[in-house]
Amino acid sequence: MLRDDLHQLNNLFTKHGAEIRTNDSVRHALDQACRSANAKSMTFLAKHPNDFFSFYYFKDQVLGLTDFFVGDDPEYAAEQLAYYRETFPEAFRSTGQGKQIDAGLVRKISPVVLKEQAMMPEVKFNTIDGHSIALKNQKERFILLDFWASWCTPCIQQLPDLKALRDEFSADSLKIVSISIDRDSSKFVEGMKLHDMNWTHGLDRGGVEQ
Repeated sequence: MLRDDLHQLNNLFTKHGAEIRTNDSVRHALDQACRSANAKSMTFLAKHPNDFFSFYYFKDQVLGLTDFFVGDDPEYAAEQLAYYRETFPEAFRSTGQGKQIDAGLVRKISPVVLKEQAMMPEVKFNTIDGHSIALKNQKERFILLDFWASWCTPCIQQLPDLKALRDEFSADSLKIVSISIDRDSSKFVEGMKLHDMNWTHGLDRGGVEQ
């Protein structure tokens, strides 16, 4: 039953979640538990494709679990994209959220990999105060993109370095843009205030708009 898989996933994460980025066995166990839960969810949702709740559950729960526990797996992303396109009606897939799901899975299948000295692709996103930013239009000489999350220990550990850069360079010379992948906006805001991250921020929840 799906409930059993979710219970197992929750127990594994409660007991060993701190090791997810350092212990291959834990990471593999969580990955497999996530896939098992997702498979059962997707089988059930396929029986109710015209129900908006099914669409929302796929977006929020299935893809949310995948982002957190599976990570980068182009083959799995291709399976989910095929399922998504075959299962849900055009009325859902053509919405803004629907297009974002499609684009996000496509990026996972064929991710943009930047090489050293390569040009940054054109990226735009909305800041937390509602302003739209296209990085190519910024006036500063340098732009530093920082991807982080309130639960990401390595991200938090590098904040003193970012603050040192902010103090060293003027605002006209360097623009720091932190993009959070937190799914909980309250945790994001809490973390930003707690660590005094006084620069430009965006909350992405799963894929920078390009």
